[in-house]
Amino acid sequence: MPVKTFCTHCECVVRDPCRDQFSADNGLAVYAAAEWELRRIGYFQRLARGYARTGISRYRTLGWLNNTIMDFEGRLFEADGEPFCTPDTLVDDVFKRPGSIRWLSDFKKFSYRRPAQRPQRNVWPRLKLIDLALKIEALNR
Repeated sequence: MPVKTFCTHCECVVRDPCRDQFSADNGLAVYAAAEWELRRIGYFQRLARGYARTGISRYRTLGWLNNTIMDFEGRLFEADGEPFCTPDTLVDDVFKRPGSIRWLSDFKKFSYRRPAQRPQRNVWPRLKLIDLALKIEALNR
């Protein structure tokens, strides 16, 4: 049975402790979107457009998010500068609610249709992961 490793920063179960990620000295750093950004309709629509441009199906999205975020060689930070913790189950935890996969199809539609309301608080973690993945992909181009 594998031994569980606990992050020294946030105490979540991780493959590699966050401190190893933050000691990376390759100069790459990505900051997650702040809550005030995630609440904006314009930002929501820009994320939808970026996600739609990837061409990834909703069924492959969770794998794409996981691989992009977990395999990133640089540092990940919250908007306030605190380290962004990446437990092994990060993507699964964020997309565990029923209907999460179907939500991705609805989200993609907002790339060409303006939302009628601001994103609800319960989808902010999903938006944050999509935002991080898109920013990482942009660095890798």
